[in-house]
Amino acid sequence: EPILPFEIEPKYPTIVGGQRVEGNRRYQSAFGFDGTWQHADKARLVAFGEYVPGRDWIPFLDKFNLPGGDMSAAKETRALTVGDIRVGPMICFEGLFWDIAQRQVDNGAQLLAVMAVDDWYMGTGTPDQLRAASIWRAVETDLPVLRSAATGYTMAIDQRGRVVSEVPIGGPQALVANLRIPETPTSMPSRRLVPWFFAIFLFGYTGWCTFSRFKPASAKP
Repeated sequence: EPILPFEIEPKYPTIVGGQRVEGNRRYQSAFGFDGTWQHADKARLVAFGEYVPGRDWIPFLDKFNLPGGDMSAAKETRALTVGDIRVGPMICFEGLFWDIAQRQVDNGAQLLAVMAVDDWYMGTGTPDQLRAASIWRAVETDLPVLRSAATGYTMAIDQRGRVVSEVPIGGPQALVANLRIPETPTSMPSRRLVPWFFAIFLFGYTGWCTFSRFKPASAKP
C-alpha cells in the first residue's frame, strides 16, 4: 500500500503514480485501488534520467551530474482491473511508444491511462510532442486515453483520437470527462506490422536512391 498525500475511498476506483521498493530494487509504478491495492511497474525507462547505461564499466561517467541510483525496469507490461474496468497504465515516457500500448491491448485493456511528470520539459516543445503521442495511442489502439501530467497536458481522449476535455498547461487542475469505455478492446494483430513495413520501405528507398547515383552514365552518340 503506497503512502499518499491524500485520502481515497473504495467507492471511487482510483489509479495513481508513484514509486515502489522491493528488496534492493526501486520501480516507477502505477497503483490501482478499488478496495484492494494492485500495482503495475514501468517497463521502459528513460536513459540517463531513470538509469545510467554502463554505469559500472564506463569510468568517466562519475564526472557528470547524473542521477545517483538506477531505477529497475519491469520484466513485463501489466494491466490493472480497477472497479469493472481493465486499465492499461502507460507511465510517463512509455506514452511515446506504440508497442507498449499494443501490449496493453493484448492484456485486455479497455482504457489507457498515461501518468506523467512533464515539469522538467517545460519551456521546450516536448510537452506538445507528448500530448500528440497520447492522441496517436488512442487512434492506434481504438481505446480511450486519459492523460494526467504534473504541469503538462492533462486531457481525456476518445477512441477516435478526439480530445474530449483538457485543462490549460502549467498548473494543477481537476478534469472531469465523460468517455465511452468499450466492453472489449478492438484488436487488429496486423497493426503491429505497420511500423516494420514503413521501416523496411524507408531503408529500401534510401538504399535505392543511394545506389542509383552510382549507375554508370549511358554513352552519348
